[in-house]
Amino acid sequence: MVGGTERVDAMIPLVRDRFLLGNQRFQLVTADTAFRLTAMNGETNDYKSQLRRLFACCPLRAIHWINIARQIVSLTTITNR
Repeated sequence: MVGGTERVDAMIPLVRDRFLLGNQRFQLVTADTAFRLTAMNGETNDYKSQLRRLFACCPLRAIHWINIARQIVSLTTITNR
């Protein structure tokens, strides 16, 4: 729907203090915006914190996190400051 694997999957470099940590696969909505789909029940604050730390090391502008639990769908956008 968004252009196939070659346009959606991307290996994005992770950098901290100008030091390359490695690459992480992200699924992209646009060239500078990713999305993450999860299905977690219960508390998700720990995962959200981990996602923020991971995202702080990458050059993307934003990530849209969609979590589908049993009866709750949550949509969260995390922006890179």
